[in-house]
Amino acid sequence: MNILRFLPALLYLCSSGLLVADLATAERLLRDGKAAAALEELQLIPHSPAVQFWKGRALVELNRLPQAAQCFREVP
Repeated sequence: MNILRFLPALLYLCSSGLLVADLATAERLLRDGKAAAALEELQLIPHSPAVQFWKGRALVELNRLPQAAQCFREVP
């Protein structure tokens, strides 16, 4: 998956330090193999393309593929 296509959304989110911090926490949890905890963290963050991307990644790790597909459909 080419993650560079999400760069504009991620750059947009940089204007909000809290949102970026929450995304960073969720990303770290996911990379540490804690997909369920990452998904819980992501549920607290306002809807955005970047949040949907990371939710999709967490859902894939949890083998919840139909829900993951829905999240990825919402990413431009």
